[in-house]
Amino acid sequence: MKDNVIDVAGGTFVVAAVSYSTGTAYYNSYFRELNANPDLFSVSVERVFFEGGRQLLDLAFTPLVVFACCVVLLAVINMVLEAFGITILRKVFDYLKMSSLYAGLKEFWWVFGFIAISYLTFIAFDRGVEAGKYTADNKNCTRVYVEGDEQSWSGCIIYKTESEAWVLTAESNQRVLVNIPADKYKSIRVY
Repeated sequence: MKDNVIDVAGGTFVVAAVSYSTGTAYYNSYFRELNANPDLFSVSVERVFFEGGRQLLDLAFTPLVVFACCVVLLAVINMVLEAFGITILRKVFDYLKMSSLYAGLKEFWWVFGFIAISYLTFIAFDRGVEAGKYTADNKNCTRVYVEGDEQSWSGCIIYKTESEAWVLTAESNQRVLVNIPADKYKSIRVY
């Protein structure tokens, strides 16, 4: 029982860390694609984890489904073969369990697990970067006019919370992302 709790806790930590790094990569590339400095914009942790988790799920879902289908298919084939008295698959599995390859994998599972997690993190990070760029390039524009006390902005609203609004504007033929705190504007008109 103790080992299972440790495995689940450790696995949860790893998934959370990979989700966070992937979400951070997503938003950093998103802001850079909009010609903004990612350090100047705050994104809630929930959004970072959500986007990172979404990228991880997109990355891992198909391989996991294929693996699960292969395991179920092998189990069904083995069951049908054993019903006819053919035990070839069971003998193959028993032989593999007694092999030195299986013993090595069982002894050093943590090394292979670390390599797999590192590789998955690398792929997930790259996928987050590409998804952020793609989203920034293909974002639908909701036209807005933001009226402030001293200044007004016109452009596309990208993100809005109770504390701030991000508006994508154009200056000197270049896209500029403006972070407007909620106390700096009077109203937002959506067109």
